[in-house]
Amino acid sequence: NVNQNIVHSLTRAYMTQLTSSSQEPNLPQNLLVAINIRHSIERHVVGIPLMNCKQTATALAMTLKQSQPSTHTVTFGSGDIARRLDFQLSDAGIYDIESALDAVEQRTDDKPVNFDAPLQYAMQNMNAVNAVILMTDRLTEQDRSDIQRAYRSFKEHFLDVSFITVCFQNCEETSPVAEPQDPNMLDVIGVDAGALNIILSFIANRDQQIRGLLEELSIDGRMEEDMEQA
Repeated sequence: NVNQNIVHSLTRAYMTQLTSSSQEPNLPQNLLVAINIRHSIERHVVGIPLMNCKQTATALAMTLKQSQPSTHTVTFGSGDIARRLDFQLSDAGIYDIESALDAVEQRTDDKPVNFDAPLQYAMQNMNAVNAVILMTDRLTEQDRSDIQRAYRSFKEHFLDVSFITVCFQNCEETSPVAEPQDPNMLDVIGVDAGALNIILSFIANRDQQIRGLLEELSIDGRMEEDMEQA
């Protein structure tokens, strides 16, 4: 069973976030949140000694789901395709933290991670993807290389996708996943109280930029049509 101190702490933080949700930016509908379930994510703690990375990732995923209910949440390990994670609504109409933590705790994998798995899930189950938020405990050079390769492959199927890689440990010895020349990529290394707002703002800002570009293209197209008719 999940430590009740963790449940109570996360519930308080979750309710605080909900009370300020009216100030959150509007998010695109097609979000994919992926949680790595390799065994090491249960050992590395974040912030306070009570919580491990998997529990923190679950809490972040749940808050993103509350911010955008159409969000797909999955867990992934060594398998070819990630497993969907559904959050149960409580009687109060909010997602139940304890049942979510219990569900994620049952999922673990000690084999080499397949970072393609959540993206394969998206290709089979989502018609469009605006952003991928991939959460893991640490990044080795091999992890970084595998994630970048998976992202590049995914971009061949879905255009204008934002890729956010959340690493709960400070990985100073590992190069960033985000490529400096790609404005669609963001690394969040270490997680504090402001991490969620950074993620939300990045997704919302990229979505607004893309919408603005599409509107400009639409206007340009209409102008060309008008000129041809004239």
